[in-house]
Amino acid sequence: LEYRATDAIKRKGRKPTEFLSVTKKEFRRLRDMNGGAKELKWLQFEKSSGRIIKDEEIYWMAKEELEPKDLQFVLDRMSICQVRHYLVKQSEKSGDDISHILQVWKDYLSMAGKLSLDVYDSIIYRTSDLQRRHSEAVIQMEEKKKEIRRRELEEKYVGFQEQLIALKEKYEFSAGEYQIVGPKSIDDILYEGDTLHHCVNKTDNYFDRIASKESYILFLRKKENPEKPYYTIEIDMVTDTIRQWYSELDRQPDREVISKVLYKFKSAIGRKRVRDAIVAIA
Repeated sequence: LEYRATDAIKRKGRKPTEFLSVTKKEFRRLRDMNGGAKELKWLQFEKSSGRIIKDEEIYWMAKEELEPKDLQFVLDRMSICQVRHYLVKQSEKSGDDISHILQVWKDYLSMAGKLSLDVYDSIIYRTSDLQRRHSEAVIQMEEKKKEIRRRELEEKYVGFQEQLIALKEKYEFSAGEYQIVGPKSIDDILYEGDTLHHCVNKTDNYFDRIASKESYILFLRKKENPEKPYYTIEIDMVTDTIRQWYSELDRQPDREVISKVLYKFKSAIGRKRVRDAIVAIA
C-alpha cells in the first residue's frame, strides 16, 4: 500500500492497524481493494459511525474524490448508497459533474433552512429536481433580503414615503424618447439598484441625503418601456445640479444623447424654480 501524507494516518503506532486507525478486518479490506488514503478515510468513517459501507460505494466515493466530511450535511438523513444514487441521478439529469451537484445540494439545503423549510422532510432534502429548487430558493432568498432591507429603511426613515411623493412632481420631465420620474416608494429605489446592479440601494448614504433634503434620486426611462430601469440620476436639491448619472454596472450607454436630455432637464428645472419663486413672492 502506498500513502501520501494525510490526516487519516497517525504518526505513531506499532502495528499497521494502529497507525491507520482500523480493525484487522478493515485493514484486510483496504489491502484487498488496493486502497489509498481516500479509501482509508471511508473505512475509518465506517468504524467510527457504525455504518456498513460496501466496497463499491467506497470505490465510487474515492473516484469522485469525496470524503466523509463532504457529506456530513446530509448523512444524518440518508445512507451512503442513497447519497450516491441521488448524486448520480441529478448529475445525469442536469449534465453537471458530481462535485458541482454536491455544492448545489449543500447550498440548496442551507437556503431551505433559512427559508424555514423542513430540511428533514425527504421531499425537501431529496427533491427530484435539485437545480430547479436551488434556483427558486435563490430567488426567495433575494426577496427575503429585500423585505428585510425595506423594513430596516422604513424604521430608520420615518415619513420617507411621504417625502418621496411630495418631491416626485417637482422633478418629473419628458423630452423626445425619454422621461424622468421620481421614485414613489423605498421599493422603487431597491428595485432600481438591483436591476441596474449599482450601489444606490446597497448603502444608506443616498437615503440619508434624501431624508436631509440634500439630494434626490431620479429615474430616467425610455418612454417605450417606462417600467424598465435605464439610468439612475442623483440631483442636488439645493442647486439643482446633477451629481451623477449612471446606467447598469455604473456605465453610461448613449452618453451624448443622454447628456443632451439631462441638459434640457436642468434648464426646465431652472425655469420651474424661477416660476415657483415668482408665485411665492406674489
